[in-house]
Amino acid sequence: MKMFLVIGAMKSGTTTLSDDLRKQDGIWLPVEKELNNLCYDKVLEDRSRERYLKKLVSRKKCEFVGEASTRYSMLPDWPGVPERAKATFGEKLKLVYIVRDPLKRMESHWRHEMQYGRVSESGDRAVIEASRLIRYSCYDEQLRPWVRVFGKNSIKVIKFEEYRDDRDRVVADILRFLDPNLKLTSPAVSVANQSSGKPIADGSMEGLITSAAYRNVIRNFLPRGIRKLACQVLLRKGEFAEMMLSDATLRSVLSQFESGHHYLAENFHIDTSNWARS
Repeated sequence: MKMFLVIGAMKSGTTTLSDDLRKQDGIWLPVEKELNNLCYDKVLEDRSRERYLKKLVSRKKCEFVGEASTRYSMLPDWPGVPERAKATFGEKLKLVYIVRDPLKRMESHWRHEMQYGRVSESGDRAVIEASRLIRYSCYDEQLRPWVRVFGKNSIKVIKFEEYRDDRDRVVADILRFLDPNLKLTSPAVSVANQSSGKPIADGSMEGLITSAAYRNVIRNFLPRGIRKLACQVLLRKGEFAEMMLSDATLRSVLSQFESGHHYLAENFHIDTSNWARS
């Protein structure tokens, strides 16, 4: 089985990208995103590995089977994923990582966390209390372990802004990266999983939706369509203002992204000149 992973980044279009790839001839991904099995050492045990691989059995004739889990690029919270991936799939595994302006990614992440009441409405407080908002946008930190284990040539880094503007071209480029014989067969249609205007936890539902039991156990057994419908029915719709940061906090945040800009440019030829800079 030829295998690839979409490893992130969170809030950078991975759901839409997974949907676009799933529609292509020669490619299969399970409908359920965020399997997250490679986050745990248990996947290295024979029975757990077998259960994981059963989730990846293709439902159609294909050249590549994929899996998309953004936790695979969420350091320091989920370490050891590249090593488990290599132990599970071997050294020929291919990887896709989509990146966007790190400040924009952070803002979208903040809105996402706000839906569940997990971060402060104050941007300055949020980035202090939830360092993950910044760390998941430090693309060099997230990529280095994958490069160390698999090498740069096994990783396709794509820019969210280019994907947003021309999805078909970028998907075709990913297909060529996986196999030169793969061609775009299904043009892009809709966009999935946008944060703006999503329902937010409120009142009696907040305890359930924000609980660790729901996030780590219950939601994993619910198809994405059912989760989306439940949110629409049970939660109130939220509109969040732009994330407001003081000048000092903004300078500090942007400075932490600089090494990621340089790393992407030097190692993956990603043009970051139109991203926010310190």
